[in-house]
Amino acid sequence: MLVADFFAAAIPIAPFAIWPVHDARIISATVTLLLLIGLGIGRAWIGDRRVAIGVAAALAGVAIGVAIARSVGEELDRRPSGLPTKRPAPRP
Repeated sequence: MLVADFFAAAIPIAPFAIWPVHDARIISATVTLLLLIGLGIGRAWIGDRRVAIGVAAALAGVAIGVAIARSVGEELDRRPSGLPTKRPAPRP
């Protein structure tokens, strides 16, 4: 079980060790989304339930996570950090 937990935790992080950050974000999100869809299908199959409900539950988790990440990210962007910011010089 411990090995499975480490493997599952490494899946979204591994692309950042291989590709540039912009590409890794897209790859990580895509792979995670596909695996969650697979998890929903697998849970529905094992639980003998409708697949659409299992996939919808997995995708609802993704949607909630994205909403939380965006709200926290926007809140952190609004706070003054005390660190100097790099702003482009104004054009003449």
